[in-house]
Amino acid sequence: SLPLRSSLPCAPYHIMDLLSDEEIAMARDSFAMHDVKGGGQVECVHLGRMLRCLGINPTDKEIGGYLAGKTQVDFPEFVDLFSKFKKLGSGKDEMLAALKAMDAGNTGSVDAGELKYLLKSLNGGMSEADVNAALANYDKGGNIDYNALVKSLCA
Repeated sequence: SLPLRSSLPCAPYHIMDLLSDEEIAMARDSFAMHDVKGGGQVECVHLGRMLRCLGINPTDKEIGGYLAGKTQVDFPEFVDLFSKFKKLGSGKDEMLAALKAMDAGNTGSVDAGELKYLLKSLNGGMSEADVNAALANYDKGGNIDYNALVKSLCA
């Protein structure tokens, strides 16, 4: 039997912050289905499929960056990997929330000038050319459809 949430021996604290009991159970089920030998290890070639079953869509290259040459992982390592990719994926929700906060009229769009100014001034900012290029397909009459923008950025 695979470990329960409270008995993940090597699981870092952030797993408990990011994953619900239901997600831990789903991870356990996905792991068990791919642990074909029953030895508590799964082949790393299955990790992409396992994570996609959990709603996470990393590339093989992204997964490989976390594996450091490993060919197998155990359940705590898999849950750690799941939580890391889940945390990375949360950027989409954060972007949507930030842009929605700028949408005073709840129209699904933000003022293009305001967003361009923000992108040029935050954290060292983007160049004018980069901002214009990034938003060119989304600027409709001075407004940016932020749902379409975030969907494209996170695709």
